[in-house]
Amino acid sequence: MTERRLHDALFMAASLLPLFIILQLATLALYASPETDDFCFSYHYADDGLLGTVALFYKSVIGRVLPMVLMCLPAMVARAIPLDMFVVYPLAMVAFLLALTAGGLWVCARLWTSASAALIFFFGITLTATIAVNALSFREMLLWMPGVACYLVPAIIFMIVFTCLITTAIGDTPLSRRATVALGGLCFLAATCNEFTIVWFMAAIAASFAVRDFCQFRNHITLAGCTLAGFLVVLAAPGNLVRMSSYPAGGKIWAAIDGASQWYAYDWGLLLQQPTMISWLALLASASIFVIGPKPITARKVLIVSVAAPALFLACSFITWFVAYGATGEMLALRARNESEVMIIMSLTFATLAVSRFAAQFLPARPSDVRSIGILICALLCLPLINSRAMTLYRTERGSFATFWLESVQRHATLSLSQDADIIVPTRTARPSLLMQEDLTADPSRLPNDCVAAYYGKKSVIMR
Repeated sequence: MTERRLHDALFMAASLLPLFIILQLATLALYASPETDDFCFSYHYADDGLLGTVALFYKSVIGRVLPMVLMCLPAMVARAIPLDMFVVYPLAMVAFLLALTAGGLWVCARLWTSASAALIFFFGITLTATIAVNALSFREMLLWMPGVACYLVPAIIFMIVFTCLITTAIGDTPLSRRATVALGGLCFLAATCNEFTIVWFMAAIAASFAVRDFCQFRNHITLAGCTLAGFLVVLAAPGNLVRMSSYPAGGKIWAAIDGASQWYAYDWGLLLQQPTMISWLALLASASIFVIGPKPITARKVLIVSVAAPALFLACSFITWFVAYGATGEMLALRARNESEVMIIMSLTFATLAVSRFAAQFLPARPSDVRSIGILICALLCLPLINSRAMTLYRTERGSFATFWLESVQRHATLSLSQDADIIVPTRTARPSLLMQEDLTADPSRLPNDCVAAYYGKKSVIMR
């Protein structure tokens, strides 16, 4: 067996653990079912169509255009095939997990353009597994459409844009007109997803501009303009005023500064304390030093990518928390912190790679046995994924998944087939936190009861 084939075989063997983690999470996604806002968008889509639904919510609730389209997606697919939405919904969750995996593979393919497919596969699925298991709320990241549409989608787009900008900047590759147009379109779409994404994309554009010795000003100002345009679409929505009226504690600047100051670095510290995150960064350093052939990189670029960019992203964390406190007077939602987690991981990933790549170029050539040992070290560094927060919770609640799914289907059948206008459904006996958060209440006029009743064409739906 040649050296390359041996190393590829070792990488494929090392891939088994993170691949197992992703397959378990995909299996979990098959138990997902619609909840709260899912019913609202589904029944509005049935009554008003896609454009009517987006226009209605844009005028009365939020300005997040792309997420509104995506939240109608299960209902659109269910009607087009046709197929029951309770079948389409979990399949959509699996599809988004695959999209995150594809994003991780694409990132690693751009980081190591000359590497073998086995190496890229190993790092791609390990990056995906690291992101998934470190989510502050795994359910809101990958198992609930509003969380997926508003925060996971822009996070995946950020992974692509940030990687493309920084890798081309480090490699002294200028941004072409075609690349600028494509990245600008992605920046625009991502900025329409929520009110926080703009600061992270602006930071990524600024980092790229700095690494390029402040050249290609027009390309970067175009990207910034596209990002700002998407943000203005969100900001201009008349529904923002309606939504903000429900948060009387918002609008207090000094309280927002105080709240953000207490929490903006918390997510960084929490993430850096996780064994899975420490292992991921150590894995990157080990691969760069012992396995992957070194490529030259200047000290100036290393300093920007490893120090200036993380510092800039730390400031983005503060701004994100400040906006949340300023708008609502409340803590940043877990689903929004999920998105920030992806940005932080990407920042630290590039910082670690830059430092280890710089150090590796001063080391002697690695013989085959050293590379093989490096791959084994990388495999061992995947072990903390097994005992991560998400996987520990998965093992704890696994026994309740089937019961939860059966009760969801039973409730769906009862509401669909009953001829009564007023329905009382029994309470659940299984409530796994990985699969649900809010449930029906005894008040038929509040969310989600009102939307569930409208979706099934009932006068009222309550839970006993």
